[in-house]
Amino acid sequence: MGMRFGRADTWNVDVFARTDPMDHLPKPDDQPITAFSSGDRRRAVRVELCGEVHAQAAALDLPVLLLDFSKTGFSIHSTFDFMVDSTHDFRFTPAADPLACTILTARVVHTTVRKGGNRKPSYVVGLEFMDRADERVDFAIGSLLAILAVAGA
Repeated sequence: MGMRFGRADTWNVDVFARTDPMDHLPKPDDQPITAFSSGDRRRAVRVELCGEVHAQAAALDLPVLLLDFSKTGFSIHSTFDFMVDSTHDFRFTPAADPLACTILTARVVHTTVRKGGNRKPSYVVGLEFMDRADERVDFAIGSLLAILAVAGA
């Protein structure tokens, strides 16, 4: 089906018990991460995030930095090099309710390497949601967008 609902305590989410769940990610540098350029043609408006929702590649047990989110897809910053056209389950957890989570399946559309001096490379990855025709998937995506709208208000 491509998604699961449930309380996060029913999943192995020991990674969120750390002091900083994003401590594996590259440290910020002087250049901001550009998730998309002004010339991109999007099918949906992307919402830029400020930590309202956390994301994790579920099968890899790898937290990723969620950069933006829309009804058709999202982009992430990660130290893992995702292969284009591969599909992955991602666990989305609202910061305001860390016990609630939604798992959605997404396909990797593009990946861009960011070399960070002496640090190991990181990647900006663009993904599109799978199974969007399923109204339950559409509802889950809409719920996450509503959380972001409330947090941004």
